Amino acid sequence: MRRAILGITGLAASTTLLVVLKGGPATTTTARDVPVGPAGASTDPSAGAPPQPTPDPARGGAAPTGSAVPGRSGTPATSPGRSRTPSGKPTTKAPGAGTTTSKAPPPATGPRKIDGSVTPAADFGLVQVQITVTGDRVTNVVALELPRETATSDGKSDQVDRAYSGTGGAAVTAANQGRMPDTVSGATATSSAYKRSLQAALDKM
Repeated sequence: MRRAILGITGLAASTTLLVVLKGGPATTTTARDVPVGPAGASTDPSAGAPPQPTPDPARGGAAPTGSAVPGRSGTPATSPGRSRTPSGKPTTKAPGAGTTTSKAPPPATGPRKIDGSVTPAADFGLVQVQITVTGDRVTNVVALELPRETATSDGKSDQVDRAYSGTGGAAVTAANQGRMPDTVSGATATSSAYKRSLQAALDKM
């Protein structure tokens, strides 16, 4: 009996194991001699270890080191027409930015002539004056129309015209002082009509 056991043990020690390794898509079979231990177990560290599954990127697995996932890149895509600020917020340019508008020219400060209203002077006729304005000051006042129908009205019109009209007349002085000139004695109706026409012209300044 002992001889039978020793014969079997020696036969087992001299035998070799055929190890089949499975690779990638193309399966190859490699045979190599592996010494068998006393109890018939292999001494190869890789023998008996379960095969490691290859990660599949399409199923959410981690991609192997050094491989790139199709359709992805390391640079984030940006929308056309927008730029990224350091904070990551998209910024857009306001329409019309960088345009300039022309300013309106300043109002003219040269002499301007302004007509007053046509005002009746009682039964004598009509009165109308015209003022000349330079800047914000009245520089001249002239009578465009005065009653001349009769000798009496003609005389009164001359009195008023001499007192009020001209660059040095009472109308210019009073207008720049913000008041009306005094009434010409003996020509009340004509003076009043002259001052009403003058006031209408001043209101247009």
